[in-house]
Amino acid sequence: MAQKTLKRKVIYATVLIVFLSGLLSLSVVTYITYRQAVAEKETSLNLVVGEQANKISLYLKEPQDIALHIANTPEIKNWMVGQDGNSKQNISDLLNHFNINNQYLAIYLINTDGKVLISTDKTLEGNNYSFRDYFQKSLKGNPTIQMAIGVTTGQAGYYFYQPIKDSNDKIIGVTVLKMDPKPFNTILDRNSLSNGDKIMLSDNNGIILYSNYPERIYKSLGKLSDEALKMISTKKLFSNIDIKPLQYDGALSMIKNGQTSIQIEKLYDVVDRKNELLTVSPIPNTPFFLIVETNFSTLVATAFNLSIIIGLLIFLSALIAIFWISIFATRNLKPLITLKTMAENLGQGIYTEKNPIASHDDLEELGEVFTKMSHQLKNYYGEMEKRVKERTKELETKNTFLEDAKKAIINILEDVEIEKNKTSELAHNLEKFKMALDNASDHIVITDVDGIVLYGNKGVERVTGYKLSEAIGKKAGQLWRLPMPTEYYKNLWETIKTKKQLFEGEIKNKRKNGKEYDAHVSIFPVLNSNKEIEFFVGIERDVTHEKEVDRAKTEFVSLASHQLRTPLSSINWYAEMLLAGDGGKLNKEQASFVDEIYKGNQRMVELVNSLLNVSRLELGTFAVKPEPTDIIKTAQDVLSELKPGIENKKLDVCFEYDKKIPIISADPKLIRIVFQNILSNSVKYTPENGKIKLTLGKDEKNLYITSSDTGYGIPKNQQAKIFTKLFRADNVRERDTEGTGLGLYIVKSIVDHSEGTITFESEENKGTTFHISLPLDGMKKKDGNKKIE
Repeated sequence: MAQKTLKRKVIYATVLIVFLSGLLSLSVVTYITYRQAVAEKETSLNLVVGEQANKISLYLKEPQDIALHIANTPEIKNWMVGQDGNSKQNISDLLNHFNINNQYLAIYLINTDGKVLISTDKTLEGNNYSFRDYFQKSLKGNPTIQMAIGVTTGQAGYYFYQPIKDSNDKIIGVTVLKMDPKPFNTILDRNSLSNGDKIMLSDNNGIILYSNYPERIYKSLGKLSDEALKMISTKKLFSNIDIKPLQYDGALSMIKNGQTSIQIEKLYDVVDRKNELLTVSPIPNTPFFLIVETNFSTLVATAFNLSIIIGLLIFLSALIAIFWISIFATRNLKPLITLKTMAENLGQGIYTEKNPIASHDDLEELGEVFTKMSHQLKNYYGEMEKRVKERTKELETKNTFLEDAKKAIINILEDVEIEKNKTSELAHNLEKFKMALDNASDHIVITDVDGIVLYGNKGVERVTGYKLSEAIGKKAGQLWRLPMPTEYYKNLWETIKTKKQLFEGEIKNKRKNGKEYDAHVSIFPVLNSNKEIEFFVGIERDVTHEKEVDRAKTEFVSLASHQLRTPLSSINWYAEMLLAGDGGKLNKEQASFVDEIYKGNQRMVELVNSLLNVSRLELGTFAVKPEPTDIIKTAQDVLSELKPGIENKKLDVCFEYDKKIPIISADPKLIRIVFQNILSNSVKYTPENGKIKLTLGKDEKNLYITSSDTGYGIPKNQQAKIFTKLFRADNVRERDTEGTGLGLYIVKSIVDHSEGTITFESEENKGTTFHISLPLDGMKKKDGNKKIE
């Protein structure tokens, strides 16, 4: 029976192994086949779609070149400047000459106001197209391509815009070619790609301009934002067509993110209920995208058919394995019966003298082992008595060993006593440490992970007036804390509990007698070996006296600066008189010396004004007088003031803003100071031919100001000091020795007083970007007897 059971186990195990191995092989082969088919399909699509996109780009290059050629034609430039009525027919003939084979619906010239002056299609003359987005871009010097439906003709067309510039490189008008889309659509015919593929051409808004499935034309790839729909309606791109979305939100997202390479997305077409590949390719040098939708369900079918074939092979293999294993088990497991008999005899004391198994395999070796075991047991029983005697002798030896162990235990007890003395000494040392903490001038507490006070030194009572017994068991600072903004405590707990880092800051507290004081707090977590927080240690230093000294110092600076203004004004006045010749004509060298005196005095006046601003900010004596302020106009005014420096260094300045930014209540002088310091630094510290960008944006609560440049940047090791007084980075001091180092300190103070934030990123020799946020509800009025200069 045992033989039969073992035989079944061997057969079942083998069949299971064959089945699982086959199943694993089936899964691997199916997956590899599927992945390879998809990869080959994606590679093929990349090549075909990329080639098609290049064909479209080449086709569109010809009208672009013709538009550029017309814009650069001298006769047209001269006519746009003079607009001589007598030569209008010549210009009309010239435009008709460019309309080879009448492949363009219209070629026309527009002045800078958007009015059509002359056109091959006379119905367009006199119309105004200044509302067109691509016309507005052309006026900024940007050649533009756009597909739209004409508001006058009602015809769809591809528009090619080129700015016309006079000899001084000033834009005097725009050349427009309107191309008929029908010839262009022939190169997008479905026969140029695989049969059954769905082809779409979209603009950079995701609007489908062409498809071999006409019902998709003038629909959007996905759901457009309200802002995009409003723009399309305002610019009158597609007349009054109701643009409805399809299900290709992924493709729309690629286009909106400025995709520059071919990308493939897998999707499930809910309309056709098929798995498909969506290939999105930008068309070079145009704002258009080619989208191809390809069915790849056949790839899954191929893998499924292959898995069926492999499954059948596995089943046949299992049947063959069962047959051969059954024969093998029957022939080769007979020696097990003999082994069973040998084991039963051995249990009854019958010893085998000779191995009865001659199978010439492992079972014969196992029978030899049984035979040897019989011999060994026979010898073992004969030597049993001898071993008992030897064991008794061993017990006597162990008894001696126990006596020795007893003596060792006594020695261990003596060592324990020594350790006890060491512990007492350690406790004494800890008491000394506690005495040191108690006599420290700073206020020190130890809390658990929830901030409950476990220990405090005598400094707690010296600084706060509260006894230690009153503070133990309460939340740290509960007795003496003055409420701070919620953001302060949120930042504190995130630093020490989440980031497990040191927190430092200043806080106002109140002593038991009701008197307020300023304190500098340092709180750090103590971690165990598993990097888990055991407790917190808080150290508080009373800095009231230090702040009073600092305030006195600031008041001295303010007083000294006021005293300096009078003699500086006199020097400035007399220097201007000397330069004007009121004291007699100066020779060239004398005039140069006086001019240097005047410039140096102006720098002194600027420094004194900056010092006065700093002292007023620190003393809180400055006034804030909010009034309705146009932030956009303020920024434009400051840029106009800096225009000489911008033009001198040939800087490229870009100003972008959200037109929906409202008039806010703010002190216009303070806002102007912020713009003046940030932008003047960009102009001063950006080399020639560099770029400066100013952006104004908003959300529901805040106004956002972003200023970036490609200037010298701030060295990484000095960035922490950038908002401190009188600090100037090493790399700009070498280039400009006249700065005061107070501008950014004043900007940060104004932003902080306005309950805003200012941050920056900078990389040396690559530029700096400042981010400023101010609340849209404006600045709060503040009475004061001084104003910020």
